[in-house]
Amino acid sequence: MKRLILVATIIAHCTLSLCTWAAEPIPVHQVRLLPSRWQDNVRRDSAWMCSLTTQQLLHSFRTTAGVFSAYEGGYDAFPHLGGWESLDCDLRGHAVGHLLSAYAYAYASTGYDIYRLKGDSLVQGIRECQRALGTGYVSAFPEGLIDRNIAGKSVWAPWYTLHKVMAGLRAQADLCANDTAAVILRDFTAWAVAKLRDVPDRPRMLRNEFGGIAEPLPELQPYFYDAAKLDPLYNGNFNMGTLHCNTFLPKVLVEAKKAESAFDFRLSTFDSTAMPAHFFHEMIAHHCYASGSLSDKEHFFPPEQMSKHLSGYTGESCCTYNLMRLARELYAHDPADPAYMDYYERALVNHILGQQDTITGMTHYFLPMLTGAYKLYSTPLHSFWCCVGTGFENPMRFTESIYWHNSTGKLRMTKCPNDQMVNEPMVNGLDTLYVNLFIPSRLNWEEKGLVLRQETDFPRGDRTTLIIEAAPKEKLTILVRTPYWTGAKKPYRAYTRRWRAGDRITIDLPMTVRREYTPDSTRVALLYGPILLAGQLDTVANPFSDPAKHNDYYTYDFRVPDSLRYQPEPARLTPASRFAEFIAPDGTRLAPLYDTHHRRYVAYWNALKNSHIPKPNGKQ
Repeated sequence: MKRLILVATIIAHCTLSLCTWAAEPIPVHQVRLLPSRWQDNVRRDSAWMCSLTTQQLLHSFRTTAGVFSAYEGGYDAFPHLGGWESLDCDLRGHAVGHLLSAYAYAYASTGYDIYRLKGDSLVQGIRECQRALGTGYVSAFPEGLIDRNIAGKSVWAPWYTLHKVMAGLRAQADLCANDTAAVILRDFTAWAVAKLRDVPDRPRMLRNEFGGIAEPLPELQPYFYDAAKLDPLYNGNFNMGTLHCNTFLPKVLVEAKKAESAFDFRLSTFDSTAMPAHFFHEMIAHHCYASGSLSDKEHFFPPEQMSKHLSGYTGESCCTYNLMRLARELYAHDPADPAYMDYYERALVNHILGQQDTITGMTHYFLPMLTGAYKLYSTPLHSFWCCVGTGFENPMRFTESIYWHNSTGKLRMTKCPNDQMVNEPMVNGLDTLYVNLFIPSRLNWEEKGLVLRQETDFPRGDRTTLIIEAAPKEKLTILVRTPYWTGAKKPYRAYTRRWRAGDRITIDLPMTVRREYTPDSTRVALLYGPILLAGQLDTVANPFSDPAKHNDYYTYDFRVPDSLRYQPEPARLTPASRFAEFIAPDGTRLAPLYDTHHRRYVAYWNALKNSHIPKPNGKQ
């Protein structure tokens, strides 16, 4: 009964109509990262992305289209990509799609031509392949995989892969003004509509994972509405059972985006705007770990059994990537709901920032919650898992959600005294800037003439300072997010005035240690502000996937020593010399999970039975 009451409360909380955007992100080309840990991740990501050649990345596309020829000994011509990008893998091409997106975001957020040139070389090569095939179809695999999918035969997710490629081309068209990418999308869409128009058994086709193909190609919405999975959600049934998590998330994201699409071909009469918000709140209330990640071996499980699902295969990175994208979409429609950016920050800090190995730049697939496990990383040429693909994108998207602004006339207005806490994100009808994330950066809001620099050590510090370098002529409201973990009662603090160059706003972000329990209260995570603390255990010499194995991420034996399996919750913590680090009574050092690499760790401790600390009712 308690669970039913909580769901009802969530649904009642999320009844806002999301027919238009209420807030819009500042375009990424107007935001630049400043020197920081965030920028370091971008540089490591860039080094890997730029080391991959066009010849390597397009090999499967050109081979499929019949335009690649190396004569005898072709496999010795250059290092070929392995793992999920090898020529014998059904999913080949997905990483190329993610790289197209990553290059586009990297160019937009830095202005460096190398990213534009890398992306354009891929676009031109894909167009060459499309013209050679002559039908509008283009992919790293032959059209026969699509035919197998339509016929209900065994095949590994061809539409999922095509979604990644088309999303990358859409990013190239939108962020790099690449007209060739737009032409590819046009011709591919025409092919797809003709291919799908007369499919006799569409539900059979949809049983195979298809990602969010209708997101970059909204004309395909009538062919990819999965009624068997989505209608129950529209009817208020959020029992996810043991369904595949990342098959579900892109479908809900497409539903959320229908509010801004001219192509709404829903096969039901349900509200396509409220359901995604209900779904999101259900995810963060019941299915997310303290890190913001979700899933065990890529699947949902009964939330009350979470303590039994603290395995070495929790937290698929693609799930976090997609739930963050859903949070961002919903925030655009309802910026007054603090849950969206609070979750976004939690997942960004604890999972996405720490997905990348700070030594090699490689990325992990799962974020283990198993005590004594560690992050298992990819290899430069022989992994290319789905989470490597999203891992390419993640650092290049750091700038996309720091700053937002109001969409004038699309959000109800409320009067607010100067410098007071507010619930409503738009103040007095004035132009409004939201500062949602605390990341060192420089904003050049060209339309308003505002140049603002944010200086902060967050999450290695508890303060941020906003410095006005150039001021707009008109009054402007700056709303600075006040996260739940600071103890604030309202989601924003408002500053409204006629700004002058040199004005500064300094915001303290007080952090305290708090506990978050699994639903059965037997396991507990320790957080400092938004930071998930990890007990630092033994170092690991070689935390990398075996290049000779295609899926050891899924069966990997962490060989956790028996001596490390039981880790009782520390009775007290003593601050260490570094920020966000503590020492337990037994000498165990606790440090941020995002900074824990090449080492076994504890994310969830065995809860003390007689703990006097009040146990929170779910996640905040």
